[in-house]
Amino acid sequence: MTAEKNRLGPLLTAVGMGLLVFFAIESALARRVGLDLLLPMTGGVFLPGRLARLAACLVLGFALALTGRGQKLLGRLDHFCARDRGRWAVSAAVTALFFLWTLRVTVLSYMTMDEMTLLQHISQVPEKGLAAVHNTLSQTVSERSSPFSVLLCLFIGQFYRLDPEGYWYLGYQLAVLFLSFTVIGRCVLVKTCRRGWPVWAGCLAYGLLGAGVLFYPLSRIAFTVTASVNATAAVALILCRHHESTRAGRVRCDILSAVLMVLCCLLRQATGYSLLCFWALALAYQALRNVLAGRKDLKKRLGALVLTAAVTLAVIAGVFAAVPLECDEDYQQAEYYRSLVGDYLKDSLTPEQYARAGVSRELANMIFSWCYMDRRITADLFREVSEIYYADQKAQPAQPLLPRLWATAKELAVTLWEDPQMFWQAAAAVLLGLGCLAAWACFGRRYWPELVCALCAAGGALLMLLYLVRDGRFPIRAFLVISIPTAVVLLLLALDGPGKAEAAAVRPAARVFAGLCAVGFAVLCAMSLYAAPHAATADTRADVFALQNAIESYAHTHSDTTIVSSVYDRHDANTDPFHPLSAYPDNLCQWGYCGDLAKDPEERLYADAFFRDDVVLLADKPSSVINLLQFLSVEYGPVQAVLETRLPDSVNIYRIQRVGPDETDYTGWYEQNGLTYYFRDGQALTGEQTIDGSSYVFGPSGYQSIMSVPPGDKRIFTLDAFALVQ
Repeated sequence: MTAEKNRLGPLLTAVGMGLLVFFAIESALARRVGLDLLLPMTGGVFLPGRLARLAACLVLGFALALTGRGQKLLGRLDHFCARDRGRWAVSAAVTALFFLWTLRVTVLSYMTMDEMTLLQHISQVPEKGLAAVHNTLSQTVSERSSPFSVLLCLFIGQFYRLDPEGYWYLGYQLAVLFLSFTVIGRCVLVKTCRRGWPVWAGCLAYGLLGAGVLFYPLSRIAFTVTASVNATAAVALILCRHHESTRAGRVRCDILSAVLMVLCCLLRQATGYSLLCFWALALAYQALRNVLAGRKDLKKRLGALVLTAAVTLAVIAGVFAAVPLECDEDYQQAEYYRSLVGDYLKDSLTPEQYARAGVSRELANMIFSWCYMDRRITADLFREVSEIYYADQKAQPAQPLLPRLWATAKELAVTLWEDPQMFWQAAAAVLLGLGCLAAWACFGRRYWPELVCALCAAGGALLMLLYLVRDGRFPIRAFLVISIPTAVVLLLLALDGPGKAEAAAVRPAARVFAGLCAVGFAVLCAMSLYAAPHAATADTRADVFALQNAIESYAHTHSDTTIVSSVYDRHDANTDPFHPLSAYPDNLCQWGYCGDLAKDPEERLYADAFFRDDVVLLADKPSSVINLLQFLSVEYGPVQAVLETRLPDSVNIYRIQRVGPDETDYTGWYEQNGLTYYFRDGQALTGEQTIDGSSYVFGPSGYQSIMSVPPGDKRIFTLDAFALVQ
């Protein structure tokens, strides 16, 4: 066998080096012509050559491991990882390589604009203190401000005293991600080493988990998902607690797990509530294992678990009680109803329900577009609309539980199917669940606590996903909050079981079943990585970042002009985390925040401000402009949106103007900016009209145009007395 390995090693080494050279040449040619050659395409996007070179490096590494020197090196590595200190070191090294590779093959971005809004205010903490963060937190983190996040903002904000332009917020996110990944990797190595597997097998399992599950939250950073990764590491530590051979090791495990759970709650309170369920499940699993083991020191071990839970929850509750939030109850209520209507009920509400609250269709369209620039849009209005919605829901005939559950499950399945990232990660989790069944087939009754824990984790995760879908708020970050801990828990449980000697008597069929699960998991992780935002989307993100720079450059150039933006998420990539804070102009604001319900009514910016010479509209969708023009034309008469400047990627700057002569009783034709209207007694005509014996139709058609029909007849289209001038 050794001789065969020695003969196979040089052959595979040559193959690996050949592949590496081939992909290096291919990549060099690709850079010349601007795309990757000889590699498959999916949805018009090429798999990056760097990913292929990674596969070649893995083949090369496997080949070298088969040589004599490679075997000796692996033996030393196994001996080094026999101690927990070695496993920590190897996990940290693999995590560092994973981080470096991720930074190499993708362009980091923040998943949502909330990150940048939060960052801007955190940087103001040294100057303005808590007042700089409490309002923003309640707008962007949750409907009810989290004092945990306020504390964290105060902590990070102090670093901006050292360097106001430093990347402290990004640095914190990367630091806690690195710590959490290292903890998860160490837990995987603990499981594989106990099974008698070589270290390279544990590193491979951790690498697959990183590629298939952990790559996304690193490449697209969001405080919600980072908090989930923190809590996942805390859960992993508890799941591996029974492998600690000393009391000191268990104490370190408990302390680090508690710290990570507190970090999760500091970063995102709502995520902490969800992940506490997984953490409690891990504690219950450990308690069950201790009871079944019948240890003499059972009371001490159970007491330690209870103490860990009590201290952790006390710290979380103590932080909440110790830090009063500088935000009054009225403000919290306003943000609660704004979030309820604007985020959760937005796609479920109808114009008819708004009409019953006294809201016109035009104003309802503005609310649907997340524009709150009107005096009638208040917390009381949102509360009334939500009450009307829920009253209508109660008035409908009660649907049986099973049909409702089935409809929600179908909606969840459709959502997962339509998003490749969600689909492959969900499929990988299902394979891990089958892996737990394979472990049960291998180890029989001795494995039933792990199987019960796996079923509880998978079942609980499914219920949480169904709840999110039913609640009407299911972006990918909400899915990741649940899918990441589920996948890690299932992997650790699937790797659990008796040691190498006991596993020798496993039935061949069970071995084949476990092997198929492992191969399937590897394939699904590769597909998940392919669907993730790797280097193939780097050009798209570069376009988004270039647009961001163009918008800010325009704002800086026109510093005396207030620019109201309706541009939200673009191309599934939002904001450059390495963007300097000084680049953000003060005169650029989102039209949702212009009507901030928390502000004093006299300080809010209302829609009629667009008629001022120093206010312009930044828009990327004609529908946003049309909704605004419809609303303004009903409230203030004929209006026009005149295109002033075109920015990259179909983003335009519009100046809003009223249409009409100075005379209030004007009658006759009137032309403005090349568009023709007819006024009678100062009012613009719409619909079918007869003017001087000729028939005209003033009606909606998108853009205004004048077209000839039978002699003496003209049709003039003005889109109901407002127009978009391109």
